[in-house]
Amino acid sequence: FFKKPWKPKDKWPREAAEVNYLVGLCSLELRNYLQAHDAFNNAIEIDKKYAEAYYQRGEIIHMRY
Repeated sequence: FFKKPWKPKDKWPREAAEVNYLVGLCSLELRNYLQAHDAFNNAIEIDKKYAEAYYQRGEIIHMRY
């Protein structure tokens, strides 16, 4: 088969998920809910088992409605 002209993307380390989680918490404090939601989504995308990020994202959805 054909070879791909690019390298496969390396996985982000666990620390990157934590950084995104902390950005989300800071954004919550500043009441920037859209940015916080995006940061928690990024944390979850990096680490699918990041329970705190799922919880905080749920809290944002609950606050918006």
